[in-house]
Amino acid sequence: MAKKAMTEGSRKVLETLQKAGVGVPFTTHEMMEICGFEKAGSVTGSVTGLVNKGYAERFSVTETDENGKEKIVKKFALTEAGAGFNPDAEAVED
Repeated sequence: MAKKAMTEGSRKVLETLQKAGVGVPFTTHEMMEICGFEKAGSVTGSVTGLVNKGYAERFSVTETDENGKEKIVKKFALTEAGAGFNPDAEAVED
């Protein structure tokens, strides 16, 4: 039985993460700009799928803005499993 092929949006997010490397953090807004998505939901859905499969992880960091105010920023990054994942190999029949 053939597995469902990765969506174009998820493939863009995964390829961007793989090019950056394991542990390199991105925000949803940064990924929107890089991948050319118009809606944050496009990134969020793709990242959720990658996280559920263990190919990416989400985390929060505390950053200080230009006014010295601290804020919590949600980010995500590629995992070791995601670095070794080939979506083309997954789309073929078992």
